[in-house]
Order: sequence, then structure tokens, then C-alpha cells
Amino acid sequence: MAFSERTTKTLKCMNHEPATSKYGEFAPIGGCDVTIEVDSNCAKVLCSTCTSRVVNLNYTRSWDDE
Repeated sequence: MAFSERTTKTLKCMNHEPATSKYGEFAPIGGCDVTIEVDSNCAKVLCSTCTSRVVNLNYTRSWDDE
């Protein structure tokens, strides 16, 4: 079995345009300027900083609801 060569591309974090991002409320003021190298099959990406903001807020909300 032959291995195919992996192809990548560089994408901007989804939060580079907060108004159109699903997670735009977690974007830094002015949008996120992080770029990430991803597999060529990937359509969108959320950087680790923005992901951390989403996860931390959801974690905090779960404690506030109890």
C-alpha cells in the first residue's frame, strides 16, 4: 500500500471576520489575525486562542447554571 503525500494549505482563524463567524463573540477586538496550516480538505478553522475562549466561557456558564 502506497502512502499518498499529504497536502496542506493556510487558513485564517474563522474569527478574522467576527461578524460572519459562528464564534465571533469570542474574537478579539478587530478580529483574530492567526493563520493555521491545515489539511487541504479543511474548510474552516478556529485557532487555539479563540477555541480556549469558547471552552472557558462554556465551562464557566455550566458552573453558573448549577
